[in-house]
Amino acid sequence: MKKFLFLYSPFSNLSYEENFPPKGANYFLKEKEEILQIKNFLDFDYQDLRIRKLELKDYEYIFLYCDFLSDFPTINSLGENILNNKKKLFLFGPLITHYFYYQPSLLENLKEKDLSLIIGFLPNILSKILTDINNQEIKKIYQAPLLPNYFPMDSQISLIIGCYCLEELKPFCKNFLYFKNNIKIREIKEVIKEVSNKKRKLIEIDDEDITRNFIYYSDFFSSVWRFRKHWIIKTSQNIFENPKFIRLLAKAGVKVIYLNESWLNLDNLIEKENNKLIKEKRKEVKSLQKEKILVGAKLSYILKERKINFKKIFNILRKIDFDFLELRFFLLENNQLYLTYPTYQPFLSETSPVVLKREFYSLRNIIYRLLKRPRRVGFYNTFFYSLPLNLAYRQNFLEGIPFPP
Repeated sequence: MKKFLFLYSPFSNLSYEENFPPKGANYFLKEKEEILQIKNFLDFDYQDLRIRKLELKDYEYIFLYCDFLSDFPTINSLGENILNNKKKLFLFGPLITHYFYYQPSLLENLKEKDLSLIIGFLPNILSKILTDINNQEIKKIYQAPLLPNYFPMDSQISLIIGCYCLEELKPFCKNFLYFKNNIKIREIKEVIKEVSNKKRKLIEIDDEDITRNFIYYSDFFSSVWRFRKHWIIKTSQNIFENPKFIRLLAKAGVKVIYLNESWLNLDNLIEKENNKLIKEKRKEVKSLQKEKILVGAKLSYILKERKINFKKIFNILRKIDFDFLELRFFLLENNQLYLTYPTYQPFLSETSPVVLKREFYSLRNIIYRLLKRPRRVGFYNTFFYSLPLNLAYRQNFLEGIPFPP
């Protein structure tokens, strides 16, 4: 029987070191969802190089998952090690697909090696790869169909699969890279059956924006409230157009809502401090917290050659008073965006954008938020969701792990 090994490797400085605990909070050391989906139809072993040392043993076929927290030098080095051990290597994941469409020059170096590149959603083409393995006709490049697809996972669920990102951020969206503008809407009955079989209390809905179809999601949450699950969801600015929908989410057990980049543009705050805008955003956040829902903000910022006092920008964000902050930083070169990963360093200058995360996840500001939250969201949500999540984000930040983890 052929033995398959699936690997996940982040930046080299985040890899497991013997005699030291894994870097990062346990909350974020989750098995990658794309690998979890493959377990539906393939028997394999899994090694997460964040929490263990690589052991190749007698595996014949190695699948290395590369997301946006993998980097080319680490992929190259690890690939050399695997190939030197006479293993057949397949590279897949959103980063490889991103390289294919937006940085093909990096893939030219990989194409010279005796390995295979998988472009797109692996489950969509896995049967073809397995057939080629059996026939000993493995190809250099596999390009999966742009077909939105879903296979059950324990901790997450998807209802509408597809990309709803802002246009400029689409190259860094897994759904857009895999499916382009194609959308799949699952039957609600099918999803409810899946929810009823889940043992976990907390379920994260992976859909990018649950306001894209108010009627569909209203039907879903009206049906699943009886299972007494807790939910983490993502949405856009549009949610504030429908207060009735917000109340339904609260009754259905939604505990955390992450607002995407459409909700707040950091450039608007930097260019001019708009008190009207701040009051509006604070009112929107409070409208969710009033329903006992914690609020996270997903923000993106393009770094520019100018000095900005980010401590001042944090003070504005503090007035808006949301609960969690996720930040991505980009560089703009030749009209193309590139992800960049500035991380925590001692004695950060106030002109460093990392100051936003340093201040937001300082113990002082975490305690400040926690003291206020029981009155707004209740003691349960404060101590079982706000506290552990804030501490997990803080740990990742202090250990130099860029977010998302």
